[in-house]
Amino acid sequence: MKIFRRSLARICCALLLLTLSIYCPSLAQAPITVETIHAPVSALTVSDVDFVHSTTPKWLFTIVIRSASPTTVTLKISLRAHLISGEGLCGESPCDVVTLETTPLAVNSSRTITNLDLRDPLLRQSYVVNEPARRRLADIALPSGVLPAGRYLFTVAPGPSSPVFSETEFVIVLSNPSTVELLSPVDRDESVNAFPFFQWHGDAANWHMGVYLLLPGQSSYEEAISGVPYLDERVTTQSFQYPSAGARPLQPGSTYVWFVEGLTQVTAGGETGFRSELRSFTVASGSESNTSLLLAQLEQALGPKYRSLFDQIRAEGLSPTGSIRLNGSSISISDLLGLLTQIQNNPDAVSAVLE
Repeated sequence: MKIFRRSLARICCALLLLTLSIYCPSLAQAPITVETIHAPVSALTVSDVDFVHSTTPKWLFTIVIRSASPTTVTLKISLRAHLISGEGLCGESPCDVVTLETTPLAVNSSRTITNLDLRDPLLRQSYVVNEPARRRLADIALPSGVLPAGRYLFTVAPGPSSPVFSETEFVIVLSNPSTVELLSPVDRDESVNAFPFFQWHGDAANWHMGVYLLLPGQSSYEEAISGVPYLDERVTTQSFQYPSAGARPLQPGSTYVWFVEGLTQVTAGGETGFRSELRSFTVASGSESNTSLLLAQLEQALGPKYRSLFDQIRAEGLSPTGSIRLNGSSISISDLLGLLTQIQNNPDAVSAVLE
């Protein structure tokens, strides 16, 4: 009987150990994931990245923490700058400009933290600013206050007292576009047709373009652009064909002022702009038809490669009939203007012959 009881005890112990071995894995730390979202900006100020002390705080990034079961984590957030000039902020060695460690954050399924939340001292265990690096950034940023162009790397890693999770990072690339050069029409051009092709060169991704009538009695370009625009357009290329529809038609003999403005995305979803110089042009006088003007525009679009073709057209006294056909089908002036824009953007892709 005693032997039986001892055997039964051993069996019970073995079953208990087996049970523990089955359920112990469920006691392991649930996996934690961290994701980030950041503002699509191309320019920032020193105040924007010193987000704890900023007097004009704006949303810069969001951190989303997810866990399969309730847990508590701490985050270590750091910023490191790699300037496009190659200049180091701490000599030759890379360094963090700011480092922030949060207090323990309770996560029940998921939790979202933004840079605006981190202004709350109850969420911060420490916040360290590398003063030499910050001062160097501020010196470079003067007088505009805009951070120098480069890659600004944010890293989100587990704090010392946090369960382990894979660190994540995101990069904000600052290009600080600030230059624009107008190419055509040249200033005070007096032989522009009714559908000018505007060209410029700059380092922005998006542009705003304006054309204004210079009224009699107005003595300056600035005075002209204070009025109602003939054209107010947002474009993503560095050229624009004046449309035949959807805009006020330009009048022969009238003078117009134009400019383009480079658009830069900043925090809080806004945009700031830098404007080109102001230029004027005059639409040529005369009774030349729209189709004749478009023929001249086509000659300009195709470039000097086809000069002999247009010389032949003029030598034979040929002129537009007013009927525009493409591959045997009639098209509108608006369609032709769109085609002209494509040709002007890629003239080498076109082959033209006179039939």
